[in-house]
Formats: sequence, C-alpha cells, structure tokens
Amino acid sequence: MKLTQSMVQTKKERKGILGLTIFFGLVMVFLVQYLVSIPSELLSNSGAKDVYILFSNIVIIIALLAFCIIFEKRSPKTLGVNLSKLPRNLAIGWGLGFLLMFCVFIINLITGSITIDFDLKSMSWLYLITTFFGYFFQGTMEEFVCRGFIMNSLSAKYNVWTGIIVNTLIFTLLHSISPDVTFIALLNIFLAGMILSFIFYLSDNIFLVGAFHAAWNFMMGPVFGVSVSGLKIYSSMFNTNSIPENNLINGGAFGFEGGLGLTIPAIIAIFICAYFIHKKKTDHLETTL
Repeated sequence: MKLTQSMVQTKKERKGILGLTIFFGLVMVFLVQYLVSIPSELLSNSGAKDVYILFSNIVIIIALLAFCIIFEKRSPKTLGVNLSKLPRNLAIGWGLGFLLMFCVFIINLITGSITIDFDLKSMSWLYLITTFFGYFFQGTMEEFVCRGFIMNSLSAKYNVWTGIIVNTLIFTLLHSISPDVTFIALLNIFLAGMILSFIFYLSDNIFLVGAFHAAWNFMMGPVFGVSVSGLKIYSSMFNTNSIPENNLINGGAFGFEGGLGLTIPAIIAIFICAYFIHKKKTDHLETTL
C-alpha cells in the first residue's frame, strides 16, 4: 500500500526514536486525561459529568499536538490535519457512521434482539445537543492518538500494514478495560479499529474519520440509548431494551459493540473499504502508465 500524503510528510519531518516517542506520547495522553477528569468529580449530575468529560478531550488533542510539534518536530499535517473542504468531510464522516450504526440497529430490531420505546418529553434535549458536539471531540481525540499519531508514525517508518495492524491492536487494548467487555466485544472493537484505519487511509483526513467515530458513538448512546463500550448513557432519544436470550446478537450490558449484530456489518464495511483501497491503487497505477 502506497503512503498517503500525511505519511510521506511524517517520514520527512518526524524526529526521535519511534518506540520511545510513542510510549511517552501515550503516557502523556493518559496523564492529561486523568488530570482533566479530576474536576468532573465535583459534578453531582451524571449528565453534566458526561458532557464535561466529552469536551475535556479538547485539552488532550491540544496536548498531543504540542507533544508532536515540540518533541517530534512534526507539523499538524503529519497527523492528518486538513481543513480543506471541512464541512464536506465532516458530513461524509457523520453520514457513513450514521449509516453503519443504523444498519446495526435494524439488524438487532428485525432479529427480535431488542425492543424500543421513546418518550421525547422525558429526554434531555440539552444533553442530546451538547453530546452531539462532545462526541466529535471524543472521537477525534482517539483518532488523533491511534490513527494520526501511531498509525502514521509506524507507516512512515515501516509500512502501511504495520501502521494499521499495530494501531488497531493498541486501540483494542485500550478498550479492553471497559466494563462488561467480552471476547466478541474485543473482536468487534478490533474490526472497528480496522474500519477507522481504512477510512483514515482513504481520506487522509483526521476530521473525516473523527466524525465517523463520533457518529458511531453518538448514535449508539444519546440516540439509541445503548451502552457505549460498556458505559451507560444519561439520557437518550430512544430507550433500547436488550432481550437477555439474544445477548449474543445485541451485546448485552456492553452494548451493540459486544454483539454479532455489529460483527456482520463491520466485516462487510471492511470489504467495502478494501475494494476502494484496491480501486485507489489501480487508479494510481493507470495514471502513472
């Protein structure tokens, strides 16, 4: 697989010992994440705490950018930062994320794995609106860390497949400490990491893949009312109740990410991404002949 523009830029600019910079970069992310989470303990309302935690990811993004600029001497472009056609890229990311998670929802619905009801009067519209934006910062932060920072660094040093596989394994490992995690949940998170890596490779835009990640989490949580990687939601548009007998499909306490109802669409999405990557490679070869 050919290096993307941001990977080529990383190869030119990045300084330092790769293993050490990735290690200390992750330590810095965890430290900042811990420090910015401390004030949330002062909030008695769980919804306000959720919103605070989501928006605190802005600080982590800034800290990671500063780390890369100061210690690795690399520009934001090497992390996939590209503001060109930003509204269009955000819309594409959100649209694709919505489509995938809607398919997961429909699969669970038609297999009788869930029941749904909704009461718009009891829903917190303020929570829905603020988390819509908050999940963008949360999703984009994870994309900066795993795709922009780790994947691009490894791809530039070795090759693209090394960058994709290793960053996906780290992404899966980071989610392995989530509540109620299962083997299927870890498998699905690995598949999700592959999808996110492929989307980042195809778009070479951290904000597009960040929007996809945000839509994934937002649709599961504040829209469908399902746990996001095992974490409960304060308020949602729909109340989705999992049928215990079908936990293998609906994911049980972990949420959709823990069930086969997500596995199948995720595998299909990977094949679709693989097709576009192959097409991109073929088109490049044709233009160079």
